[in-house]
Amino acid sequence: MKKKLYGFLICASSLLYSQSDKKVPFVICNNSVGTTTMFDAYGSKVVNKIFYKKENLPQHLKKFSFLSENGLTEIKLSKDFGTPDILSLQALNKQHDLKLSTPVSIQHYIFNDTETIIYSEIIKKIEVKEDQDRKYLLITISDN
Repeated sequence: MKKKLYGFLICASSLLYSQSDKKVPFVICNNSVGTTTMFDAYGSKVVNKIFYKKENLPQHLKKFSFLSENGLTEIKLSKDFGTPDILSLQALNKQHDLKLSTPVSIQHYIFNDTETIIYSEIIKKIEVKEDQDRKYLLITISDN
């Protein structure tokens, strides 16, 4: 009986762990969501980089607290660089004929606020998924 219980607990914990990809550190720049991989390519155009622990997020980053279980980085780009292409999750929902308010899953993190802006270059794949008769967008941001 103990072996069965132990096996069940291992399976349950691995399923819970796999629900979000801990390897994808999100980065906030100009109130928009990107990734460290994306901004690593910008090199010297990144002029300021601040890492915050979840419990020390400043007020303007608290709306991203669900992304910060391992901390969250905020960066600033050089003023002469410009802004990479951005789009809202609402716009993506509209493009895929979903309600504007439909939550979006990005690398298994659920974004309930569809007014959230993301950098378009983080998107590797977009799929419309259906779960319990509800359609939603699943955005993959890495090749893993």
